[in-house]
Amino acid sequence: MRFNWMIVFFVMSSVGCSLVLDTDVLQHGDNDEGSVDSDTTPVIECQRDGECDDGFACTSDQCGANNQCVHLADNSLCGEFEYCAVASGCTPTGAVCNSNDDCDDGVSCTIDSCELGNCRNSIDHALCSNSVPFCREAARCIPEAGGCVEGDVILCDAPADGICLAATCNEQTGGCDEHLSAGADNDTDGSLDVQCGGDDCDDNNADVFPQAPEFCSGDDNDCDGVADASFVLNDAVTVVEASSLSRVRVAQSGALYGVLYTSDVTHAALVNAEGTVVDFDLTTLTAGTPAVGDIISDPQVDGGFLVVWNSLANGNVQSLSVARLVFNDSFDAVNGTMLATLDSQVNPQSTVVDCDILYDSDRTDAGWTVAWTEMDADDGYVFFQAHDMSNALSIVDGLDVAGTVSTVSFAAVGAADYLVNFAADYTATSGGDNEIYEARVQYDTAFAVTAPATLISRMDDDGVDDSEPSLLPSVAADSDGNWYTAYLDYSGFGSLRTIALWDGTAQIRQEALATPVTHDIRSFTMTHDGEKLALVYLVENTTITSIVLKQLVPTGAGGYDEAAGGALISIAAGGTGTYLETHAAPAGDGAMTVGWIYQDTDISRLQVSTVGTCIAQ
Repeated sequence: MRFNWMIVFFVMSSVGCSLVLDTDVLQHGDNDEGSVDSDTTPVIECQRDGECDDGFACTSDQCGANNQCVHLADNSLCGEFEYCAVASGCTPTGAVCNSNDDCDDGVSCTIDSCELGNCRNSIDHALCSNSVPFCREAARCIPEAGGCVEGDVILCDAPADGICLAATCNEQTGGCDEHLSAGADNDTDGSLDVQCGGDDCDDNNADVFPQAPEFCSGDDNDCDGVADASFVLNDAVTVVEASSLSRVRVAQSGALYGVLYTSDVTHAALVNAEGTVVDFDLTTLTAGTPAVGDIISDPQVDGGFLVVWNSLANGNVQSLSVARLVFNDSFDAVNGTMLATLDSQVNPQSTVVDCDILYDSDRTDAGWTVAWTEMDADDGYVFFQAHDMSNALSIVDGLDVAGTVSTVSFAAVGAADYLVNFAADYTATSGGDNEIYEARVQYDTAFAVTAPATLISRMDDDGVDDSEPSLLPSVAADSDGNWYTAYLDYSGFGSLRTIALWDGTAQIRQEALATPVTHDIRSFTMTHDGEKLALVYLVENTTITSIVLKQLVPTGAGGYDEAAGGALISIAAGGTGTYLETHAAPAGDGAMTVGWIYQDTDISRLQVSTVGTCIAQ
């Protein structure tokens, strides 16, 4: 608490002495002899009394409280009909008068009197009071300011923890109450600094606080420990545990997860917001053993999912089935509805190797569309069929198909316009190793392939077929009809792999997104959320596997670069376990659904979680 100054005056006379304690004089620059208040003069900072001399003989000049000069007026040092004014020295007392009434100066806190024919207007501070009882110095009478002036606010000493706490005088009690200081929320974003008991991990950045939007800036905006993404591993839902799991596919519809996975056979499961898992037996819809499949959200049904899967009946007859899966109202069962059966197109004994499904909302007759790959005894084929087509369309007609075909991925790049990419080992064109092919399918009344499948996988981009294999193509399109193909590619050094990205807007071009390293990159997915690309994959070296999420944001010059955070999620397997597979799908509002299979010594675990990705700036 700041204390008033005390000045001791000794008045000496021939008959003795007296002691007067006047604590108001130094603070306010006047005395009870009618001086003019010092607050009417400019404030001068000082360290000692000698720095405060104002040149007037009737003032006592001193360095007072707060290192500010004060000037004390002494009327006794002036003539009989003069008083001491701080601003001008000895000054005539006033007009000629006959009575006290002649001397009224209109100031309520002065005593107006007529003495020896001249007016005298003496200041009386006792006539002034503050509007509140505590927390102010005594009120003062300053005629030049119109009369009574409130006293200065009493300042409280800062608490020991000055960064987080401050103290303010309580006007009702006069005590000093402690409260949070401005520094406790230095960036004024509504969240307190962590050192003040809050949860703001960067109190100097107003864009950083829990639940904040995550910008692609390299900062951990939402304080979850991951820059440019929002992900908590402990929040993951365990869908199933089994001795063996493989081929996970995930999707999200509102707050619900849809999952396909293979244990003994392919299973479907739905998961609600509370983590309740309900498994669905696909054999209740079709005969035969479920094999490969895919799942997406169904825009036509709130909380619904569309599923495509391959069924093997009687050991050799295969067909693809499309169905809708929806939770019942109590979330304790799943209702399945068959939508279509797509028969094998080569012969009953051919094998469906892979399939992909999407929902095309731009079509005049909006609905699902499926692409898949088949193998007979010797050759591989790729097919495409929409919900309103009576027969499947062959993508590789006219292309030498002597060889194997594996994974397929496709995307809608505009109204009734599709890009289908697949990995194939066509010996006549690729020298015996898997490469990436693409074909564009444009819709008319009969559907048509506008161009045959074209080999695009050339890491050196010199137009020569690459002798190293390429795998797991993933295709995505933005809202402007630009499409992007990414895949895993050997770079000619044995186990060294990298990720290749192709931009198909005009002329296909390749960008290497990572320098080849002595790691095996696998289980790869790419998505586009309308503003940026996201890559999710596994990285394995000799000792550990990790799930990695990278986001690619537009550069403004037609390309994409990694977001500032680089590898945004890197979850390393611990203990004796390893990650076997991962898959990702858009979840709306820039988020992604990520699922993964973790294999420990004697158990496999399938988990799924939502990842909030960053907003491109």
